[in-house]
Amino acid sequence: MFRRLIKAIGYDDYESVADEISQRNHDSLKYLIVASMPIGVLNIFVRECIVMGGGLDSVVVTSLHLLTILILALVIPAKGKHGTVLIYLCESAPLLMSLLYNTVNDPNHIAVTFLLLLVMLPPFIVDRPWRVFLHTTFWTVAFEVTSFMVKPASIFRVDLLNGIEFYVASLVITALALADRFESMHNLREIKWASTHDVVTDAKNVLGLKGDAPGLVGHELLLLFFDIDDFKFFNDMYGHGVGDDIIVAFSRILVSRFGRDHVYRYKSDQFLVACRDTKLETNLVLARACQHDLRDIVVKERHLRPSASCGYVFGTPTDVAELQEMVRHADIRTYEARRNGRGQISGGEFDSSDARSEDIMCELGMNLQPRLLDSLTGLPGMQFFRTQAHDMLESTVDSTRKPVIIYFNITNLKSYNERYGFERGDKLIKYVAQQLSQVFDDRLVSRFNADHFVVLAYLDEAQKKVDAIYERVYAFHHLKGTALNAGVYVYQDGDDVGVACDRAKMACDSITGDYHRYLCLYDSGFEERGKRAQYIVNHIDEALQNERIKVYLQPIMDLHVDKLVSFEVLARWEDPRYGMLHPSEFVEALEGMSLITKLDLYMLRKACESYGMLSMLGVRSVSVNLSRVDFMLGDIVAQVEEVLSSCETPRSFIDIEVTERALSDKPDEIIGKIERLRSLGYRVWLDDFGSEYSSLNMLQSTHFDVIKIDMNFLRTLDKNPDSALIISSIADLSKKLGAAALIEGVETMGQLDFVGKAGCDLVQGYYFSEPRPADEVIRELSERRA
Repeated sequence: MFRRLIKAIGYDDYESVADEISQRNHDSLKYLIVASMPIGVLNIFVRECIVMGGGLDSVVVTSLHLLTILILALVIPAKGKHGTVLIYLCESAPLLMSLLYNTVNDPNHIAVTFLLLLVMLPPFIVDRPWRVFLHTTFWTVAFEVTSFMVKPASIFRVDLLNGIEFYVASLVITALALADRFESMHNLREIKWASTHDVVTDAKNVLGLKGDAPGLVGHELLLLFFDIDDFKFFNDMYGHGVGDDIIVAFSRILVSRFGRDHVYRYKSDQFLVACRDTKLETNLVLARACQHDLRDIVVKERHLRPSASCGYVFGTPTDVAELQEMVRHADIRTYEARRNGRGQISGGEFDSSDARSEDIMCELGMNLQPRLLDSLTGLPGMQFFRTQAHDMLESTVDSTRKPVIIYFNITNLKSYNERYGFERGDKLIKYVAQQLSQVFDDRLVSRFNADHFVVLAYLDEAQKKVDAIYERVYAFHHLKGTALNAGVYVYQDGDDVGVACDRAKMACDSITGDYHRYLCLYDSGFEERGKRAQYIVNHIDEALQNERIKVYLQPIMDLHVDKLVSFEVLARWEDPRYGMLHPSEFVEALEGMSLITKLDLYMLRKACESYGMLSMLGVRSVSVNLSRVDFMLGDIVAQVEEVLSSCETPRSFIDIEVTERALSDKPDEIIGKIERLRSLGYRVWLDDFGSEYSSLNMLQSTHFDVIKIDMNFLRTLDKNPDSALIISSIADLSKKLGAAALIEGVETMGQLDFVGKAGCDLVQGYYFSEPRPADEVIRELSERRA
């Protein structure tokens, strides 16, 4: 109780609750009637039963007392600003009447009515404690002085003692009542404040705007609607704590520029500023200053450089509904501003007509920039990545750790979709996106297009995290013909983000088709290789026309008869600028631009032109390579037939080599074309078996005349004992499938002995001869035959 007394006496926040105090005092007048009735009854009882006299007089006084309060309560208005003054007046009337009655009118009895009113009436007053105490003290002193003047000494001494006791009781009861009421008002104010203010920023919220709306109606207003650009990115990238810090910082910036009473947090990342000062240029300058200040904030020692778009409208709302419509238009203008880029401002005069509202929405529907977030994966898109990565590389990224751009590519996704359906393809894409987001949980991850993803990370973590991603994705689609490749570019100060992404992609593309690698680091040589690839594409027609593509032959030996039975036809490009180019230097570039068919048909024609000489020298056939692109573009079967027909070459002379990789793209279509070739009499070889994701399904789907075992198994024979088992198993499987087993890459006598014992039928390699120009081979064969 003592603490509550101290709290009441020490309360000093009156100015903020002055209106509420006045209203409470005003309302208290109504309760004085109810309170006065038991006081009057008690007074009558005391006078009649204890004092033994004066009961009738007490009835009269009590009635007058009640009548006075009733008249005052009825004449004062229902509401007013002078409730405190009125309650003092209303209480003073009965106190004065009872004082006179208990002293001047009745000097021979001790006072009862006045003392009861002294205790009961002051607690109804809500005011500064010292004022209420002064009010009580004044009437107590007035009573004691009057009693001293008109009453006998013996009666006065009793009144004096009773007066002091009742005075102290009145002060205590009043103090407790005041403490209770002030605490109640304080709690109500806090509840009201909390309901109208945002808990994170302390700025007013939507309910606060609703409460202020009537005061804004009828005034010229400028509404500025701010929306923090790409706010979800900051939450996802750095955590919601950083997102909240950005919100708080921006709120403080707006309050510092426009004042606390005019700033509202509208939604999570949106703020509304309502300015009665409609000087447009002045306020737009302030808005731009706020945008500039936001770009410069530092959050948790990071210079994040967030931006905010701003839409505005100005006008005079005639009612609350029109004010709400102005807010909606300002919000729409924010989207309009974002169409022009991040951190822009757009707006104009408010037009309440429905037509204008429709015009805005139509305009936005036609012109808004594409969504920055990918709808399938929820990751940022390419445009967002380039903008955000630029800002991060300028400010937040730790350059001492060597930031890198990692470019990921899901290989053969098109074939995956065609084989398993787009629904499973989308699941694979979403799975890759989820794994990238988890492994690179605090890095900038983006989906550039269908099967390409880009990450901004650090060099010291790239290898470990790419390994983790590769293992997870491989486990998800094990042996389904796809892979996840990654190219890494180490960012250098001043690099353009777009160029950096292109270089990372270049590194990623460089290992396409190489199923022994899934990560490649960009180096300066890629620039030269890129230029060379472009040169090849630009000069292939010239090279073919001038016959700079030379035919080379490498012999194929039959181990059963120890005799040369065939040649593989290989291309070499004798270029005036780069010199001798091997297939590894130009085939990929031509495949990438769908120009490889020109080369393959050229080599086929050259092989056919050699039929006369080679057949005379005892060569029963030659094998010609066809690219997977040949099978995917046009009717390669008809094109082969046309070449052989024009050269009058029998089909038995031409063997077609198809790589294992070719069957991973559109397998049903390619197998169908292979079957057509075989039905026409061509022998079809499966080249490089074991070099990629080998699948027994393709051996089951179609028949091959020769299965050509990848040379890498032979190269690793000494280091990996399993290689011998694999070679023997493939050779045995080939026989059971009715195909000959050919192994390439034989370079030593020891390797030759092994492949013979392993069951291989045909061999090819440098042990017998390296690829040599066709004219040299033919001349040498002719000399031997002679």
